[in-house]
Amino acid sequence: VFNEEKERPAFLIADQTSMMFFGSGVHVKAVMAAQVAAFSAFYILKRGDRVGGIIFNEESHRFIAPKRSKAHVQFLLQSLAEMNRLLPQRKEMKPNTPFLNDMLERVRLSITHDYVVTVISDFSMINDETRHHLRSLSFHNDVLLVHITDPLDARLPDDRLVLGDGRYQLLWQNSRDGQGERYAVAYRDMISRFEEEFRNYRIPFIMMGTALRVEDQVTKYFRAKQVITV
Repeated sequence: VFNEEKERPAFLIADQTSMMFFGSGVHVKAVMAAQVAAFSAFYILKRGDRVGGIIFNEESHRFIAPKRSKAHVQFLLQSLAEMNRLLPQRKEMKPNTPFLNDMLERVRLSITHDYVVTVISDFSMINDETRHHLRSLSFHNDVLLVHITDPLDARLPDDRLVLGDGRYQLLWQNSRDGQGERYAVAYRDMISRFEEEFRNYRIPFIMMGTALRVEDQVTKYFRAKQVITV
């Protein structure tokens, strides 16, 4: 019996928008996303498959066609590092959903089929267009979502906080009118809906937090789930 092993080119979509420039743990989300992309790219190359990707922020993106070479992976990682270094210059946070949707559509039009597509973002404000693009990609490709999270996404501390987006500010206190508990419940409900929805599309959903080292989390998922792209 002879089984031909198909080539599975991989494509990484890495979010480096200002929404990802946040973190209360070991790293900010954007650095976590870059490190996950780096681990993925080197693993795919070691496996002998082609790897490419698209790296984006609010102002630009860099499309890197899949190839099978160490120099190509290093160019991809250099592009990631360059875009990552721009983040401290941002003065205002913008919702990243329109930019993510644009990149997903570009990828849909650029790749053919039998790819492994890994999307690395915080998926904080996805909409129906996002879901449409992900479903469409999953028809002929394997899609994996890596959700970058932070402990403060799930629950805010009990202190009085001044929250802002670069333009507006508000005073937040968990104990006032049960705001803190409502915030925590809303986040848990969002994650549950997210997981259930994409399970129905047969799209794996992995959470990686800023409070732990990337390599420890990657090793955990390799061992527990044998997911080949992260």
